[in-house]
Amino acid sequence: MKQKTLFSIALAGLMLGSCSKDAIDSGNGASWNENGEGFISLSLNMPTTSGSASRVVEFEDGVSSEYKVNDAILVLFTGTSETNATFNSAYTMGLGNWENDDADQVTTSARIVQKINEITNLGNGTKLYALVVLNANGVITVADQAGLSVNETALTASSSKLADLNSAVAAVIEKAAWSGSGFLMSNSPLFSAAGGGTTAPSGTSSTLVEIDANKIYTTEAQAISNPSASIYVERAQAKIQVNDATNDNNTFEITDKDGTTKTTYTYDIKNWDIDNYNTQSKLTRDFDDTWAAYPNAATTASYRFVDGTAVETGLYRTYWGKDVNYETNETNPALTTIANAGATPTLSKKPGEYTYCLENTTSVVPATGKELTRVIISATLAKGVDGIAADFFTIDGDRSKIYLKASGEGSLENEVKSRILNDEGVKAAATAANVTLEATSLTFEYDTDFSSKSSGILDNSEDFTVTLVNTITDTGNKIQNAINAVLYKTSEGVNTNNFEIDYYKGGVCYYQAFIRHFDDDEAPWNKDSDPNQAASDDTKKKYLGRYGVLRNSWYVLNVNSITQIGDSTYPEIPDEPIDKKEFYISVDIKIMPWAKRTQDVDL
Repeated sequence: MKQKTLFSIALAGLMLGSCSKDAIDSGNGASWNENGEGFISLSLNMPTTSGSASRVVEFEDGVSSEYKVNDAILVLFTGTSETNATFNSAYTMGLGNWENDDADQVTTSARIVQKINEITNLGNGTKLYALVVLNANGVITVADQAGLSVNETALTASSSKLADLNSAVAAVIEKAAWSGSGFLMSNSPLFSAAGGGTTAPSGTSSTLVEIDANKIYTTEAQAISNPSASIYVERAQAKIQVNDATNDNNTFEITDKDGTTKTTYTYDIKNWDIDNYNTQSKLTRDFDDTWAAYPNAATTASYRFVDGTAVETGLYRTYWGKDVNYETNETNPALTTIANAGATPTLSKKPGEYTYCLENTTSVVPATGKELTRVIISATLAKGVDGIAADFFTIDGDRSKIYLKASGEGSLENEVKSRILNDEGVKAAATAANVTLEATSLTFEYDTDFSSKSSGILDNSEDFTVTLVNTITDTGNKIQNAINAVLYKTSEGVNTNNFEIDYYKGGVCYYQAFIRHFDDDEAPWNKDSDPNQAASDDTKKKYLGRYGVLRNSWYVLNVNSITQIGDSTYPEIPDEPIDKKEFYISVDIKIMPWAKRTQDVDL
């Protein structure tokens, strides 16, 4: 299905019927009826234009609930520019007659007529600007006398600006505010020149839409038949989806540290969820015009921040934004995680399912893990092509070899006994006691509560015990003390592991994949030719936006393969540039603005 990223709202009117004897000329080009009222007609519909061919972009439909509109608010501002325009009035709009024009597409349109009060301060450079909010979900409300409130706090007429409205909305952290009964949508910033080519676009962006005061009319009929401007709105959230694209090719092979022994593992992708995400957002997206001149690469200039295809004459989509903590992300990301380091994350989504989140962008270049939203993916591992997933362990961070919980060859029990029997201290204690130690001389037992233990690092003094069989005489416990010394050491009553055992309960591993916004054709990084990644301001411009989550974008991660054993618990968020760290993940992204962005992930 073809999906339209933005909804267009054609603002009709605000137009005075020239033949109305009751028309009042306000002297600023606008006219109102005898009651000091005018009418606007809003035609809401999905645009059918696609993105620029210069970008790896396709437009995709989502599900019908993502297009649902329950309520609409019109907010008017006045000022000499969008920057200094202040709040004037707000109106709850009727929804008109919504209808689908094609059963195979989610394409909806409606014509809405709205009455507005007279605006007296237009003229002499003062302009009228419009903002539309769909599905305000009770957070933004219209009061009597055309007032506007956010969480019951009123905006001040003639002084509150769009920035103030954004700040008030950013303080709202309830998830229902963004998608309670429908996705909150508002004006999308559009640029006045085409991007996507080999020449930097020279223009400006606008979020508020200017309404020509000369086209304010008094009659509803004239408002309906004379639309004067278009508003494009976008959803305030991004959409994230993870697919299992392994196509039953679900094995990988690891060579042991000896360089010759190879072990085959079978895996099964299980669950996933987003992590390190924002819980706050602005009402509208904040676009910086200087980004329009940032080239993709120094040698093959192409400009990724602005689309090359107009949504209407002279207006082009923009593809980046400043989130609520954009400038402070480096020192205080203020993002939400689903678990703490060392804990087992709860992952609620199955492959093929999707979820939504608020945008999370950063000015940090190169971006590090702590600034970025990621997905955590779980998979069960089994040893062998036909293996069955079961508990296993790794030792001292070596993931080239696993040890099973069950006793016998390849078990943790055998490995621990081998380390004990080969320890010089244990050998010396046994020789002094005139005892010959073998594997059968040792009893290995898990703690009685081990079955309820979660994945993670074991306590070598508590989670299992290794003791001499009772047929061996150990005067003064000298042999047993030597055995204990192999497993752990005690200082001031605190036991410390002498080697680290990582427990994978049920054979479950966890992997992380950071969400890329611009792909390698738009924000490339070559680790060989540019190892520093941010050696100059020019290269910083090249990488800005490589990672991030932008509103109204659909990010699809296709998991192609797993190439290594993952983490036993919540993967630690790396405090270093993502492209410089090995995650055993290969990412191939295709960008389809909902916006839908698809990436292939090798874990």
